[in-house]
Amino acid sequence: GRSAIDRGRGRERGEREEGERERMEETMEGRVKRAKELSSKGENEWMEAEAELRKLTIEEGTTRSRVAGGNKTLAAEIAKAREEAALALADLYAQRGSSEKLTCLLEDLRPLFAVVPKAKTAKIVRAIIDAVSRIPGTTELQLKLCREQAAWAREEKRTFLRQRIETRLASLLFATKDYPGALALIGTYVVVVCFLFYALPRLPLSCTSLGVLTCSSALLFFAPALADPADS
Repeated sequence: GRSAIDRGRGRERGEREEGERERMEETMEGRVKRAKELSSKGENEWMEAEAELRKLTIEEGTTRSRVAGGNKTLAAEIAKAREEAALALADLYAQRGSSEKLTCLLEDLRPLFAVVPKAKTAKIVRAIIDAVSRIPGTTELQLKLCREQAAWAREEKRTFLRQRIETRLASLLFATKDYPGALALIGTYVVVVCFLFYALPRLPLSCTSLGVLTCSSALLFFAPALADPADS
């Protein structure tokens, strides 16, 4: 009867989707793996690997994500392959010392960030900034990238990512001896914690905890060069 026909059509549709999923997964994952292998062989192979990873991450990846449509499983697997390709591309640029390409990569990946979970976006952004830090003489660029990415995260309401980036920015400011800048940035978080401690029902415990926090913050950001020689 009609129910048997409907079940048969449902099975056929499921088999087609499964076959498409396997073909896409095999193709994308296999290409990422081959690109990684190519990147270590020579100049021509490196350029081929770069082109392939960019296709998977930015060009073809966007098209494949649209093709996946409402198939959440397939879309998740495509996003995972694009994430792996993006991380491989960042590592490739770091090995070659291509700080400018890493900077551009953060902009090029914005369409990917719109379709992957926020935690994955945070992982990729931090990985790219880490890749830049592996290139000598890029401190100023790291500062610039942290400021730009923190501003973008604020606009996109990605609070967790913004906090992680601003914490890194504070560390960079401290390393470059911009102590007022580091303190001003990290001070915003101290204020929030102050309100949290104030809201605790046991006021004496709140005061004690806040005192410990203040001392810890001072020790963390107090410049070693300014320390009292008697303390050394």
